[in-house]
Amino acid sequence: MSGPGYRFENELLNALRDSFPNTFSYRFKQSKRVGQPWDLLVLPPHLSAIECKSRNISDRKTLKLEQLFREGQLEAEMAREKRYGITAYLFLEMRRGRGYTKRCYYESLKTISHKKIEVQNPDMTKIEREEGKYIIPDNFPDI
Repeated sequence: MSGPGYRFENELLNALRDSFPNTFSYRFKQSKRVGQPWDLLVLPPHLSAIECKSRNISDRKTLKLEQLFREGQLEAEMAREKRYGITAYLFLEMRRGRGYTKRCYYESLKTISHKKIEVQNPDMTKIEREEGKYIIPDNFPDI
């Protein structure tokens, strides 16, 4: 597998492992036959799940966050979050094409339903990028 979403999941997994070496970070593999509950799972003192989305935003001014998910995917992930007591987050990478710096933001899955963001100034927490790598902040929730 390849593509922007696949690369983003791996970049984020490596950033989590670099930023929090004493935690267990795991990437679920995609499969046609087996459902994937989330993209990443982080096991620090508190359990966190991460859904990764990477989108080209070059032709957009706004973006509805729930439209990033397949039909029923967001509801299923929120139901699993509630059932298992997991804190789940959406990590959104915004790309504009070659020559432009990628940007990454995150937000709790609980708050994205019906949320519309301005792509130039999203109302989400930003993840910094240095030397081509994402840097997860020390104050990232639950880690």
